[in-house]
Amino acid sequence: MSHTINAALVGYGFAGQTFHAPFLATTPGLTLRWVVSRDAAKVQAALPGTRVGTLEQVLADDSLDLVVIATPNDTHAPIAREALLAGKHVVIDKPFALDLAEAKALVELAEKQQRLLSIFHNRRWDGDFLTVRRLLAEGALGQVAQFESHFDRYRPEVRQRWREAGGPGSGLWFDLGPHILDQSLQLFGQPDWLQADLGKQRPGALADDYFHVVLGYGEMRVILHGSCLVSAVMPRFVVHGSQGSFIKFGMDVQEEQLKEGKRPPAADWGVDPAPGQLSRIRDGQLQQQSVAGEAGDYGAYYRGVCAAIRGEGENPVPAGEALAVMALLDLVTAGISAAAAAGLPHLPLLPLILTVLGSLYAIQGLYQPVVRACLPLLLNGTQLLRGNAVIQLVDTVDELLGPLLGAVLLEHLGIRGLLVLCGGCFALSAGMELCLRIPQDVPYDTKLSVRSLWADLRESAQFLTGQAAVLRLAAAMAAVNLLEVPALTVGVPVLVVQTLQKSDASLGLVQAVLSAGGILGGVLAGTVFVRHPIRSGTPLLLALSGVCAALGLALRVSVLQFGSILVLGAVFMAVAALFNVWFFAQLQVLVPQAQLGKTTACLSVLACLTQPIGQAAYGSAFQHWAAHPADVLLAAGVLSALVLWLLQTRRTA
Repeated sequence: MSHTINAALVGYGFAGQTFHAPFLATTPGLTLRWVVSRDAAKVQAALPGTRVGTLEQVLADDSLDLVVIATPNDTHAPIAREALLAGKHVVIDKPFALDLAEAKALVELAEKQQRLLSIFHNRRWDGDFLTVRRLLAEGALGQVAQFESHFDRYRPEVRQRWREAGGPGSGLWFDLGPHILDQSLQLFGQPDWLQADLGKQRPGALADDYFHVVLGYGEMRVILHGSCLVSAVMPRFVVHGSQGSFIKFGMDVQEEQLKEGKRPPAADWGVDPAPGQLSRIRDGQLQQQSVAGEAGDYGAYYRGVCAAIRGEGENPVPAGEALAVMALLDLVTAGISAAAAAGLPHLPLLPLILTVLGSLYAIQGLYQPVVRACLPLLLNGTQLLRGNAVIQLVDTVDELLGPLLGAVLLEHLGIRGLLVLCGGCFALSAGMELCLRIPQDVPYDTKLSVRSLWADLRESAQFLTGQAAVLRLAAAMAAVNLLEVPALTVGVPVLVVQTLQKSDASLGLVQAVLSAGGILGGVLAGTVFVRHPIRSGTPLLLALSGVCAALGLALRVSVLQFGSILVLGAVFMAVAALFNVWFFAQLQVLVPQAQLGKTTACLSVLACLTQPIGQAAYGSAFQHWAAHPADVLLAAGVLSALVLWLLQTRRTA
């Protein structure tokens, strides 16, 4: 490697402009070659001669050594991943990921690529922190009993920026918490336990703007506090020990110096004019003395990065050290969720249930496309069909056993106990997901925004319009969800309870038999049809139409009514399960991997739109023709067969 390290800065917002660009431009042996920004004029005005381009252009530059990421928090990990895969060393502004799993994946990738991954915890070089560190190392305070670190600001108005927007990685805890967490871990190591209180105190706040976190180290307590509503000058550090106390007011001066345009090596760089106060008892008398602070030096971080890249020194902030910070951030988030469950008796039950159900359905909408898109990365050939069959089988078993098990557990555990158990199940599921190793060529978006979502939607629409085979699959799925599945899901309860006047136990028996049919379909798809693949979905669709029509006809014979519902309902669910397996296997073969997740998501949206429409239509039909439910099912079978014939005719044409 040449003596000069060529760097690129991704992001030229507040962090990039204030904390990174000045040192990238002034550190000896380091040259800022690129800036990734949408505002080229702003960059050129401040950094003349620096090239402004896209991330793709930056990563394609073979002369580039280092990529510095100063973008919104939720984009840190995806961009870092791309940079590491492109063979670049990487510096990431804190926090370097949104959760511990994401952070560990980056650490593993950096090790595999043999590239430096360093986290910009610049507050290790705050002058006041260096002073506190020196005093503790000297033993000036004796055995520390209480350590307070405050990071307060006065910003009473909620501003329109990503840090306060309420999205992933936003809020004061993710913004300032990593700084003082990292400082505490540098001084005292990992805590034994922690308590956390996060809140939204400003009117209109969408993300937390207050935190109060307590770390326990045996008998010692470390208090980390941050707020956006502190207008007074507060202590930055308060330290109490067996031999004295130290108090330091005000913040490190380097941030303000950078905002003012001052750059190192200015004569007064990092020098804090406000000394701290050390109080100690000597011979029974209180002695107080001023303690001049150490000079802050953010530039030491980038000098360390350069030395590490050249093999002349250690990484100034290894990603492994930052993992501890990520773990504590995750732990606090989990604790807040648990606290919400603990406060259940004090919350209105109906809004809580609606919120939980809405969240779960939203997560389900995100989860299913991801699962289907990942299968082709893990399986191929007949394994792909078998994998889809297993997913279908598990889904069906869940639908069968879930309500039954839930009712039993609710009776014995109560709502709070059931929620705690569900939380544990989700945690177990997350742990198993962390053990998955998806191949490293999975595409990652560099930035999530309204513009990028619109672009993805437009790209998916363009792709679908040019794929006749995929469109036929989508039309077939829409027909099933609109005309066939709702006929049974709405019709069965109407037939059993209203028409046949059967008991709730009989309805439960029918639902169990239907689920058993779905299980049978999943088993057949994963066994028989793996050896004898389904070449076309047309017979399956015709079978679904035929079963609906047959059930309508059978209901006209009184002696066969209940038995027909059991047998034909089970057959319908078995065929529907086979169709689902075939549908997703076809989709995974026809759609390129880069488009699979988006296409699956689009089709999930289509299913979410068509199925409720079908349910509403059949609900109205069964109510309007309450005396003739058999005719409704017969019409459903005929109508779906007609639609299928039209689709098939269009395909042939």
